[in-house]
Amino acid sequence: MKTIREIAEEIGVTKQAIYYRIGRPPLSTALKFYVSKIDNVLTVSLDGEKLIKQAFGIVDSVKEMSKRTANFDSEFVKFLQEQLKIKDKQIADLTAINKLCVENATPKSRKRKLNHKPIKIKSGAVRHLMGNRGK
Repeated sequence: MKTIREIAEEIGVTKQAIYYRIGRPPLSTALKFYVSKIDNVLTVSLDGEKLIKQAFGIVDSVKEMSKRTANFDSEFVKFLQEQLKIKDKQIADLTAINKLCVENATPKSRKRKLNHKPIKIKSGAVRHLMGNRGK
């Protein structure tokens, strides 16, 4: 339930304009069951709100809503694609580090079973390691 003031602000007209329209037929007849007065404030149900908006030529059609949803979905897909690119880069960096560690291991340590904790790698560590490899 919304007040006349809330509806007026939402659609960008004055309260007086709404009162004028709802006071005249056919809108006054159609709104009989959708309007109530609580504490001397006129409130309108959701169906009544739709009728008032239609009277002012404001219709939130299904097509418009589906366009908004599709736009949101496409933006969300773009966001997720960017996240995947970032994750792919992180995986490539970690794979390169793992390869370097295996190449630099001594023959004895290759035969032993390694029981150590994974190393936390800071940003830029791959570039640092790759840079030191050629020296």
